[in-house]
Amino acid sequence: MSLNKDLASKLALNKLLNEQLFQKVKVQQEELQKQLTQNQLDSTKQTMSLLKDNDWDAASEMISQGNELEDHEKLSIKLALAISSGQDWEIINELLNNGAQLQDNVIYILSQTNNYTLARNLLPYGLNLHLTDHTGNNAYFHSVSSGAKEMIRFLIANQVSINPEVKGLDSLDQALTLLEYRPDTVAIIELLIFGGKTILNSHKERVESYKNSSPEIYTQLIKKFPQLII
Repeated sequence: MSLNKDLASKLALNKLLNEQLFQKVKVQQEELQKQLTQNQLDSTKQTMSLLKDNDWDAASEMISQGNELEDHEKLSIKLALAISSGQDWEIINELLNNGAQLQDNVIYILSQTNNYTLARNLLPYGLNLHLTDHTGNNAYFHSVSSGAKEMIRFLIANQVSINPEVKGLDSLDQALTLLEYRPDTVAIIELLIFGGKTILNSHKERVESYKNSSPEIYTQLIKKFPQLII
């Protein structure tokens, strides 16, 4: 499929890729549901409820009591839940030292929560900063979506490619779109552009679209970033 750089083509391709991903995940979830026993389903619900109540010790103990999993699998599940629920480094570090393995998508979770401190701590344990998703986007895109400025600075400092080969919308497309709803996104746009983001037609077209719909945004963008003018 041709990787067109205009906005309309990117939007169409992004929609197609997301629909394909949704169907893939749906099939995987259905298969997982078939494999799990009722006890496992109940245990999972109870564990998530305990995490919601911030009771890590009880949630960890419930995972330990599971008979269907090997010890190394329990450790890795605990690690994934500890990271996603924002547990202290002491808990995460202990799990890692006991042999828990990082999941591939951890950098996306950290990007969405702007947890650059934990990302830095996890580098010696094999955290992959350069992981790309189904569209070819990397952690920049996920950082933009959550307004994670500090994480973007961290990624730039660690030489993560700011111009990955993307099929569909990229990080700057996303930032320019979100600006309409989150005015502080202009700081992220600045980080991306001065961090070396290549300006494409789709970026200029997004800015041009604001000329009539949001003149104030359009004026703000072209004054600060004249390279975005068509």
